[in-house]
Amino acid sequence: MILKIGIVFIILTIIISILKKLFNYKNYRKYNSQDEFNSYTTIDDCTSSEDIKYKLNQAEEDIINTIERNKKQIADTIRKVNRTLDIAWLNSCDKIYRIANTLDNNLNYYSQRNLEMSKFQYYTHLHFRSMLAANIVYQNYKKMDECFEEINNFIVNMKSNPIFKGDYKNQIYKSKDQIKAIRKLYLDRVHEMNHRTEILRDKIGKECGKKGYKWWLERTRHKR
Repeated sequence: MILKIGIVFIILTIIISILKKLFNYKNYRKYNSQDEFNSYTTIDDCTSSEDIKYKLNQAEEDIINTIERNKKQIADTIRKVNRTLDIAWLNSCDKIYRIANTLDNNLNYYSQRNLEMSKFQYYTHLHFRSMLAANIVYQNYKKMDECFEEINNFIVNMKSNPIFKGDYKNQIYKSKDQIKAIRKLYLDRVHEMNHRTEILRDKIGKECGKKGYKWWLERTRHKR
């Protein structure tokens, strides 16, 4: 009886694993067109339980934590400068960056190893999810950059104003420096992910047989 239960459990585990891979592949195919890609911008859809999990390095952790601790002050500063600026990125920058970090490190991990035909669907899905995440990171970088530039302009215009001194001045400069740091972190990550998605794309084309080569051709057609 125990043996039969064990066999049933193993069979169910295999079936669930197969269904999960099929679901991921269908999602990848579903959002493969450029229009759908551009409109599909939820960072949670970039995650997978099959990814190797990675932590941030200490420098990244310090910058992210600084933003998290000072969200209210940064938001207040931005509102003083220009109330029309989009500050939604403040509430999502931690989550987005951590997911992008895991994806980028998975790209790096597989770019240094021989790919396996049995994991073709995972590789292509990782490639797609990483491109999507890089797009989300870049869109948020642009919002940060707009805030940073507006604060810079504000500082230039306020330098001759008597009110621009003491704690008021210090808070403006402090928020500007914090946004500058997270802005650079995001832009560097975009560049890294764009480079590594290209490496993985080419490796899939070379190391995953005819299926991989056909997939590669579809994604490089515009470059030829």
